[in-house]
Amino acid sequence: MSLRVLLSLVVALALAALVVAVTAIASAFDDSDARARQRGEETAVAAVKGLVRAYRDLPAATTIQPRAPLAEALRTTAATALASVIETRGGYCWGDGTYVQVDSATMHGRPDGPFGPDDHGPPDEPPPGPAAPAPGPVRPIDSPGPPPHILAAIRAACASATADVALSAIEGPRDVIIIASQSVGPLAAFVTHIVPRSIGATGVLGSPLRVVVLALVTLALIGLALATIIWLGRGVGDVNRTLARLEQDLRADPAMPRTREFQAIAARLRTMARHLADARDRERVLERQIAHETRLASLGRTVAGVTHEIRNPLTGIKLLLDGMRRRGGDDRTRGEIAACLAEIARLDHVVSSFLGAARDSRAPVETIDLAALADERAALAARGAASTIATEGEAQLVAERDVVVRVLDNLIRNALEASPPGAPVTLRVSADAEMARCTVIDRGPGVPASLVGDLFEPFVTSKPDGTGLGLWLSHALVDARDGDLRYARVGDETHFTVSLPRVPHDLPADDPGGR
Repeated sequence: MSLRVLLSLVVALALAALVVAVTAIASAFDDSDARARQRGEETAVAAVKGLVRAYRDLPAATTIQPRAPLAEALRTTAATALASVIETRGGYCWGDGTYVQVDSATMHGRPDGPFGPDDHGPPDEPPPGPAAPAPGPVRPIDSPGPPPHILAAIRAACASATADVALSAIEGPRDVIIIASQSVGPLAAFVTHIVPRSIGATGVLGSPLRVVVLALVTLALIGLALATIIWLGRGVGDVNRTLARLEQDLRADPAMPRTREFQAIAARLRTMARHLADARDRERVLERQIAHETRLASLGRTVAGVTHEIRNPLTGIKLLLDGMRRRGGDDRTRGEIAACLAEIARLDHVVSSFLGAARDSRAPVETIDLAALADERAALAARGAASTIATEGEAQLVAERDVVVRVLDNLIRNALEASPPGAPVTLRVSADAEMARCTVIDRGPGVPASLVGDLFEPFVTSKPDGTGLGLWLSHALVDARDGDLRYARVGDETHFTVSLPRVPHDLPADDPGGR
């Protein structure tokens, strides 16, 4: 199923949901109005009964007073009876058409209410107490004030009042006025209670404005769905064109859609393509490195064979020169023989280094206390040295002891040679979950900046008589065992840190101790 079909179904379902929602809202509003009207009728009945009870509770002497004093007493009585009733007006009326009317304490002025702007209603603020009478004179029902239809309804209610409560209603566009009346002695008590409508009298669908609004909303929904279909079509087309470009060139710029979401997709595609291009470039670099390493391995095997062949003649020459030195001779001859022996020793050291790197045979591993081994090598190197050596920390690892010894001896020897006389050398041992480390720290001048980048390459040295093979060989041995050898200058200290796995990665699972 296509996305367009799905969106079309969404539009249809939205229309159906809109119709159902309008119907439900209309029904809810109608129900709400019916309940409000029922509560209004109950309020009006209770209010008019309260007026009747209040009149009956008046002293007999009060009810036989002249009209004016009686009217004032009735006003006070009505105000007390209606104090707690909301949106209600009421009072007492005589048979000759005059009446006393007050507003409830919650009846705020309604200039647009059913009694119109000419009615003498209460002020904007309600009376401070339930017994406070509402202002306004005692006036005949026919006097100016309420609209004619309200006056007629009150007149009819008072005229037809009986011992039982009678109810009538005036339907307005925004309010329903409930009129309740009941006779009491020579008078009649009446109440007008206002019930606001929730909606117009004709219902939700009967209002032309609401119909127009619903129609506009429906049209907007359909238009939005059609626009979404068009935008999706264009976005899919742009994405397809982007994919076609990236098939030809992973670094090509994509066709940028106009829709924000498709712009994000296109940007992600571009990022993914750039990552793929970078990965392809790295793969090509790795291929060249592997080819280079393969050539170096072949060269290493060749060098191992050549150095082995060189070492045998060197040994013979050294033996002959030793014999000549023992037979004596003049000073010049002895000096030349000594120089030859020194150069042969230098060549033999170079050849041994090359053989060690070329062979790199793996010895059995064992569990090593790195701190104890560092103490041992430091004690041996410190004999006759001008600097002291201190060790700190602890760590254990499983490794080839001879390899660790060769690397530590080389780093300690370099630190002693670089340290000023009397400056201490520190061996700091540490470990984490994966690696064990030993940092050799000296206070020497450090490695010249021009040599740092090639520090672990062969024949790179800052010593006048150095071969430049010690660090290269140590780095090669550590790197071949998934470790790391790094140089750092921290303040006035030189740090060489060798890191080795605490357990070799290729150690068999059934030999965790290296035995």
